[in-house]
Amino acid sequence: MVPTLQWKGEPPPQYGMSNDLFSVEIHHGGLFVGQGVNRAYIDEKVDWFDNCETDTWSSLWLEDFALELGYEKSPNLKTYWLLPGKTLADGLRIISTDADTIVSIGMTL
Repeated sequence: MVPTLQWKGEPPPQYGMSNDLFSVEIHHGGLFVGQGVNRAYIDEKVDWFDNCETDTWSSLWLEDFALELGYEKSPNLKTYWLLPGKTLADGLRIISTDADTIVSIGMTL
């Protein structure tokens, strides 16, 4: 199954407990401000991509999502992941390789 951008106001899919599908929440277009415990990401937009598969999840999907959201492919475009239960001050990780996406799947399942 191919991940799809969730339309505004559309309800999220209902995945079963044994399903290998998941949704990804993307915060984009904002600015990082502050440092340490005062760090925040402001003025962002939030979009969801549904029907992502654990078996095919990779950094390439994140590149595709960025293109679909209107961003041009560039070495300056960075993708971050926030560890579950953490804050921007202590849980923000950059995703640059497939190994990073594999770690993210393992920590959220």
